[in-house]
Amino acid sequence: MIRKWELNDGRILQIEQDLDLVNKEFGATVWDCALVLAKYLENERVFPKGHFKGKTVLDIGSGTGFIGILLLIMGANVHFTDRQVLIPLIEKNIHLNCQIIHNRNDEPQPLPSHYHSTVDEKVPILSSQYKAFEYLWGEPNEIIEHTHYDYVMICDCIYESKEMWIPLAKALNEQLHSRSDHIIIAHEKRSFKDLAFFPYIQETFQVERVPDELMDPVWRDENIRIFYLTFKNDILTTKNHSETSVITNHHSETSVVTTEEEDLNIQH
Repeated sequence: MIRKWELNDGRILQIEQDLDLVNKEFGATVWDCALVLAKYLENERVFPKGHFKGKTVLDIGSGTGFIGILLLIMGANVHFTDRQVLIPLIEKNIHLNCQIIHNRNDEPQPLPSHYHSTVDEKVPILSSQYKAFEYLWGEPNEIIEHTHYDYVMICDCIYESKEMWIPLAKALNEQLHSRSDHIIIAHEKRSFKDLAFFPYIQETFQVERVPDELMDPVWRDENIRIFYLTFKNDILTTKNHSETSVITNHHSETSVVTTEEEDLNIQH
């Protein structure tokens, strides 16, 4: 089943969802959390046009590849990661949207005459702009270990089962904090148990929630929140140099504080 998504500039993304996999793999469909994050990433009040151009982004739990493809269109170089069973779906969706991605710099150009899109071949013109590979959270990964990321995107990867998110928390605390400048988490709260994830990372990171004022007026939900993680050693370094965090500048406005987030010491 194809899901179509209109970008702010009117272009249409087409994302194939694998209904045969949905009952086994949460990532085989586009969930509401991804739609909310997509509209936030297109918000030019937060990310001016061209902000992601040339940035290297690690997309954790890519699923269908929707968020990573949006970032490719915005000019980023993206590493898509998920379980191996989902990698073919990610590749298929990259190929499905190759024309939009190819014209990502607002300079429309025809695809080469020899180009033929198939699921089995990697698009030659995009091969240097993305990688799609399996990453099991917390386990050694040569590509990640040899890459520094401007952004890490984590969308809808935290569920109430502790066994599911402990490896992600471990990956953040032990692997990704030293390999990334900014970490963005989009999370749909399905249970208060979900939020137990955050205490596991708060010794390593300051957690800051994006205020409601910066969310899209239509594509928003009271149970879907976006968080920024800032490595605490970076905060100390910034204070020592009397500088201001870029992340804090973006999100210094006030927002509604929930009881659960107060208990978890999440900043607003």
